[in-house]
Amino acid sequence: MIRALNAVVVDDEPMIRRGIARIIEQHEAKWNVLGAFADGTEALAFIRRCGADEIDLLVTDVKMPEMDGIRLIREAVRDHRFETLVISGYDDFDYVRQALKEGAFDYVLKPIDRGQFRRQLKEIAGRIRRNRRREEVELLRRWTAGVEAGPVAAGRERIFPSGTYRLCCAAFDEPSQKMRGYTAKDWTLLLYALENIAEETVDEWAEDQASCGWVWQEPPRRCWMLLRGNGDAELLAEKIRAAASRNLRTAVTVAVGRPFAGLTELRQSRNDVLALLHKRLIEGGNRVYAADRLPPRDEAAKSDRPRQIGHRVRLAIRQPSREDALRLMREAWRELESLASHEAIEQAVQAALLQIAEAWTQVDPGRGRQFIAAESARVHDDATSFARLCGRLEEWALEAADALRALRAEAGRSPVEKAREWIREHLAEPLTIAMIAERIPMHPTYFCEVFKTQTGETVLDYITRVRMEEAARLLRETDCRLAEVAERVGYRDIKHFRSQFKKLYGVLPSRYKEIDGDGGIRLQVRDNGR
Repeated sequence: MIRALNAVVVDDEPMIRRGIARIIEQHEAKWNVLGAFADGTEALAFIRRCGADEIDLLVTDVKMPEMDGIRLIREAVRDHRFETLVISGYDDFDYVRQALKEGAFDYVLKPIDRGQFRRQLKEIAGRIRRNRRREEVELLRRWTAGVEAGPVAAGRERIFPSGTYRLCCAAFDEPSQKMRGYTAKDWTLLLYALENIAEETVDEWAEDQASCGWVWQEPPRRCWMLLRGNGDAELLAEKIRAAASRNLRTAVTVAVGRPFAGLTELRQSRNDVLALLHKRLIEGGNRVYAADRLPPRDEAAKSDRPRQIGHRVRLAIRQPSREDALRLMREAWRELESLASHEAIEQAVQAALLQIAEAWTQVDPGRGRQFIAAESARVHDDATSFARLCGRLEEWALEAADALRALRAEAGRSPVEKAREWIREHLAEPLTIAMIAERIPMHPTYFCEVFKTQTGETVLDYITRVRMEEAARLLRETDCRLAEVAERVGYRDIKHFRSQFKKLYGVLPSRYKEIDGDGGIRLQVRDNGR
């Protein structure tokens, strides 16, 4: 069902104003005239009372008393979005040129050619609807992916009015042997082809049902459809599946979610549809699975097995050795494969992801948030077979386990060891006691006391010593200029660097000599800044 477009007409000549409004309202593209006004001031006041996206087209004369069309356009587009069609006499072309610069779509010359005006209305209507559809699809893509915090923002009811909706997902199944060699570009082209099939099928469905539908892709292997109305969504899904099999020579499973009343339920419906795709792990792919054909959702809730799988993954991640971690993970994956319902599989997968995210949060809170927000959402891309699903979970779990073991090993080192290593890694930077103590972390005064007790030298003496040792190594083993050597060990003042070097080695860096292991080669660096 095509929503009517809204127009506002502004012309100071009553007969022309009424004639334009009549042509617009009778046009085949379905237009409403929200208001017809004699001057720009009156029109601007009305436009400002309308919503930012409520008006689709402004048709205005360019020469009018009070406020001309150019100023009206300039003022109105500050907080509203619409196409503009300007009306002009033969002697007003400078106004037309200026209006086009302000963003007007086209112009109409007086006296108005009705046939030409109708063609312009048709072209504008097509442009508006194409742009609107792109924006609507982008909104749906963001809302279903959880990008928009407040999904469905202001104006939602006008864009997606209340009614019955169903969300469907067409997903490529486990690729055949031939398709396993496909590149990322091949899969991108294949997904575009699937999207085209879905768009054509949904458009036919919407026309038959006097309703509407939206289609968008979610790379790398899923295509979504939102349907509004009470038509047979399962039949539509079967047509898409069959067309993909026939035209793309590939297997596609289509999941059809339960009806819901408003887009506030869109995100939950997405999760339910993704869980429904797990049925292909049990019953096979290249089929249509409809949620309203399933029994009530109580079987998975009564089972404790998904939670137990998550607990086993938790134990695996916290094992002291990689071998023990892998053994427990493999036990969890075998348990996962034995589950009998798609809902139980989804619960088990989410339980495993939660444990992986928790481990990452212990290592690095930022990495944990990134995993929850981005990486874990990709698990459904690998749910075409148990082997791929478990392989992806195992990859993530092992990565988290390795990071957690490394964190524990780091925690077992003494604060002084950590400080000395950090200093050696940052010799070129300005170093202060407060900065180093913060990395440990310890109070600066207490850190200095502990460092002196365990090493026999102060923190600053240690920094100077290791800087000079690194400088000596650079002088021996490289052709670096003296200024560059000083900079690489944290000194911007060459004079101060020479003084510190002589204190440790007894000679200036320019006179520093080293005999190699065979006692045969003598090196000397000239003190000329090179």
